[in-house]
Amino acid sequence: RDQAALDARERDLTGAIVYASPSWASLGWDPAALPGVEVLELIHPDDAATATAAWKEVASGTDVDAVTIRLRRAGGSFGWFEVNGSSVRDHEGELRYLLGTARDVSEREELRSRLRDLDAVYRFADAVAGARALDDVLDAALDTLLEAAGADRASVLLADDEGELRFRAWRGLSDRYRAFTEGRSPWPADVSDPQPVLHEDIADAGFEPALERVMRKEGIAALAFVPLVLGGRQLGRFVLYRDAPHRWSEREVLLSRTIANHLASVIERAEVQHGAEASRARLALLLEATEQLSQTLDYEELLRRVPQLVVPRIADGCHVYVARNERELVRVAHAHVEPRISDLLDSIDAVYDVSQHRRIPAVEVFRTGQPIHRAALTRPLSKVARPGEEEIVRMESRSLIVVPLETGDRRLGVLAVTATEAGRLGDEDFELVSELARRVSLALDLVGLHRRAQDSLAQLQAVIAQLPLGGVITDAAHRIVFVTELLGDAEPVQRQIQDMHAEIDQLAGDALVERLERPPDDQLLLRVHHVGNEHFVDRLFAAGELTAAILATHHNVHFYLDLMRQIREAIEFGNLVKFSSEVRARYAAGPA
Repeated sequence: RDQAALDARERDLTGAIVYASPSWASLGWDPAALPGVEVLELIHPDDAATATAAWKEVASGTDVDAVTIRLRRAGGSFGWFEVNGSSVRDHEGELRYLLGTARDVSEREELRSRLRDLDAVYRFADAVAGARALDDVLDAALDTLLEAAGADRASVLLADDEGELRFRAWRGLSDRYRAFTEGRSPWPADVSDPQPVLHEDIADAGFEPALERVMRKEGIAALAFVPLVLGGRQLGRFVLYRDAPHRWSEREVLLSRTIANHLASVIERAEVQHGAEASRARLALLLEATEQLSQTLDYEELLRRVPQLVVPRIADGCHVYVARNERELVRVAHAHVEPRISDLLDSIDAVYDVSQHRRIPAVEVFRTGQPIHRAALTRPLSKVARPGEEEIVRMESRSLIVVPLETGDRRLGVLAVTATEAGRLGDEDFELVSELARRVSLALDLVGLHRRAQDSLAQLQAVIAQLPLGGVITDAAHRIVFVTELLGDAEPVQRQIQDMHAEIDQLAGDALVERLERPPDDQLLLRVHHVGNEHFVDRLFAAGELTAAILATHHNVHFYLDLMRQIREAIEFGNLVKFSSEVRARYAAGPA
């Protein structure tokens, strides 16, 4: 048993040793050299408070039994000792000395420590088994490390799609500290087997001055970086923090690495599972987008649906820009998970001048046709925002994807999605947004074609309505979409058309249709027009000749086919109005 008598005048243990037994030699000390040494110099800093409280009890007259603390060996290492304390008084009862006896219990404490670590690992494994999401696993890992390693704070960072380390879970760290230190790494980018990096005191760590100032302001004095590695690939890291300088023990490092290895395996499985779920979600979104976009031919409704598809499933915000002309880009639809940001977007000007606002991402993509993907923005977009937009851009954009809306060689506009969390929008999100933009572009092009078809139909109806002829326009299913006033009620005409097509299908089939669409013999038409008497056909009809009906039918079919050809050409070359005027003038006097 090691014994040391302490000067009773220093009851807070700042006093000196006045006697040390020969057993101190087993710790490498010279017992004769210990008198005069302050007791706190031999006690582990983490145990100083426990020892001081115990000796105060002894000084007050209460003996203390079995207080476990660490005492320093002459070589600098520490061993675990169970200390008993009692007071030594003179014959008048006055306290003269504090007597301490210590027993080496290092093996016992080492066994206890291993059992605690093993229990911590088992509890972590149990938490992993019951966790529903990766974030739950990360929280369990931090709780385990804080309890078992005795750290004051802890964090875990994971690599994003671009390999940058981002905070995913933490305890006791401020937003300012996380923002300043995120993305930094103690290991070179090309290291294949990173090892733990331990800093007992940040004053000796060699950090750059700005980083050290941030750490000191955060109250961090010591920290340990433990890599998360699987198959030579760095997935992230643990960081343990101490509020006072601390020598990291082998046990703490071993426990951290053990949990880190378990966590790396869990992260890999979670990545695989997340990838499969994300693939299913992306497919479901594209299928829904196709269905939603194909359900309407209304231009404004189509644009309104796009942000609703994106937010919040892909990103926090979505903006749709459409070109008003070559000089102006207009934000026509938007959505955001934060109502305040949506309100701010409603209050600012939605029109962007393509020449003046060239540095704004949406305008840049519209000008160049090249998409922009910034998984984690390295510079704030507020620097390129229009006056008055700085605050909203700063709040909204930490991750960004902007892709063009285009069909063929026509650029229709821009689709932009944003996230407030850096690193959220990765490569797979970029591919998804690009495919969504392609489908939106096709839908917009279809709406444009529909609008142009409606305009052409309206012009065609106007032309036919001016002709002194009975006529109808039908769709592909032979349903009447327009009938001239000369024919009157459309219902009997519709029945006649249906009966005619039914008869054609039944008796003649495709061959008869082909013959009717083929222009009749020009020589026959010449004979009809040049027989020498313009009333020749009328006389054939009066005589009941079948030839009259045959000649009239051929003539009428040729007339209508040729008229439709001329109308199509007029529409194609953009002179339908002129052609309409010419036709009206030609037939103004009535049938020839």
